[in-house]
Amino acid sequence: MSRRKKKLPNGPLHFAEPETQSWSQFQRLFAQDSVRWSLGIGVGLIMCVLGVIIYLRSQPVKGIKELQEGIRLLDDGSDSTKAVTQLQSAGRSLAGSTELYLLQLALFKLGTIEEKKQNFLQARQQYEASAEIDGPFRAESLLAVAR
Repeated sequence: MSRRKKKLPNGPLHFAEPETQSWSQFQRLFAQDSVRWSLGIGVGLIMCVLGVIIYLRSQPVKGIKELQEGIRLLDDGSDSTKAVTQLQSAGRSLAGSTELYLLQLALFKLGTIEEKKQNFLQARQQYEASAEIDGPFRAESLLAVAR
């Protein structure tokens, strides 16, 4: 029986029978595939990191828009339920932000809404949470807790 050598493709690594594949061919193909895999993994990791950065940077922007909408609805007096929803959503979006004064403002406004509804226990909780943050609304929050 005569064995013919199999021609190795340029694509992915194919393991042939040991006697038909020389060690240097194996090393060359393995090196080509290693480079392809490394590049693919590297590009994939870079894309994941960029996606996380973009997502994290978009959260404060989303929170600011929700905060603005909640304050606008509160000032209009049109729909306090929707204002509460917007302000709570803004609080969740701004919780990890470096702009803590915006979170403080959202909590303070939520306390204001609860106070108008005469839910004094919830209002006090919102004011206390706002007062715990060192920012421009701390004094107003402390005064509201004292009321």
